[in-house]
Amino acid sequence: MAFFKIKGVIPPMITPFKENDEVDYEKHVSNVEKWNEYDLTGYLVLGSNSETVYLNEREKLKLIELTVKHRKEGKLIMVGTGMESTIETIRLTNKAADLGADCALIVTPFYYGGKMNDEALINYYTEVADNSK
Repeated sequence: MAFFKIKGVIPPMITPFKENDEVDYEKHVSNVEKWNEYDLTGYLVLGSNSETVYLNEREKLKLIELTVKHRKEGKLIMVGTGMESTIETIRLTNKAADLGADCALIVTPFYYGGKMNDEALINYYTEVADNSK
């Protein structure tokens, strides 16, 4: 596992939609290409600003793939891969890595908030880290 220090600006990307509520992949690529012109460290794909609750897995993976493909060389790609299930978080994290993402942003599970004590959170993040690429 590689460790590196992240410095600089990594803005969250929005997910553009067409009038019919389909993801507008062309606009997404256009946004990546525009952002390539700025002195940014990289991009956060599928963060909380990305409307991820409205995206299925295929759409999420395509957004990751397009961002990696169209980024300027040297730009870091961070992907929000946190899900409500540990297994699903690991699965999406590994798929993002396979597509070329550099790192993952994994939110704390919140659905069962009352059960999320220190031990549960340590176990969650340890299991995700131990089983991710």
